[in-house]
Amino acid sequence: SGTLVTTLVQSSSVVSVMVVGMVNASVMTLTQAVSIIFGANIGTTITGWIISFKLGKYGLHMIGLGSLGNMFIKKEEVKRIARLLMALGFVFYGLSIMSGAFKPLRTDPTFISYLTYFEAKNIISILATVTMGCVLTLIVQSSSAMLGITIALAAAGTISFQTAAALVLGENIGTTITALLASVGTSTNAKRTAAAHALFNLTGVLVMVLIFQFYVDFIDKIVPGDPNFFNADGSKPHIAQH
Repeated sequence: SGTLVTTLVQSSSVVSVMVVGMVNASVMTLTQAVSIIFGANIGTTITGWIISFKLGKYGLHMIGLGSLGNMFIKKEEVKRIARLLMALGFVFYGLSIMSGAFKPLRTDPTFISYLTYFEAKNIISILATVTMGCVLTLIVQSSSAMLGITIALAAAGTISFQTAAALVLGENIGTTITALLASVGTSTNAKRTAAAHALFNLTGVLVMVLIFQFYVDFIDKIVPGDPNFFNADGSKPHIAQH
């Protein structure tokens, strides 16, 4: 149920905050809450798959169709679908704009000099990149938004697959801050729910950091195409799916 609900609402933060509230209100047990949070961590990855499909060129069409359906169709069920279409259109169109805006950074000497610290080629740079992903997600308060930015940076050819993968790991830690903030002033079990969320994500990331190179190579084998291959326009066509 955690996976399904998160897939529908497209935000693990929303689900985790809801769960903390339900535990605080004694509507849900700690065991049930932790199980749902485990599922939410799977459900939130669907956002990445939606973003990875190159639908930017259809973004404006989706916004237009969704807007028309929302304005002129009276049936509530259809209006909801129209609003969903419009929202996805904004996401895809926004990502295409971001991807284009990031392209000049590929040749910016200052940005390239900063990237040398975040190439994720050894344990120190992997940890630095994971920390950067975590801090940025703490600021933005949304791992889905940060994932979109990471994919846009990668697709524009600005960062490598290894750097993008390490950033995503950090984003998985940063997203737990929302539930931790929501648990302030709540019951003991509600605080335990938020702590379980943070500990689960932190443990998972630490394991992946230890086997990082093997993990990246494994992804390379199961997803077709070279993630660091450049098109004639300087973009990377395969990196988003990776």
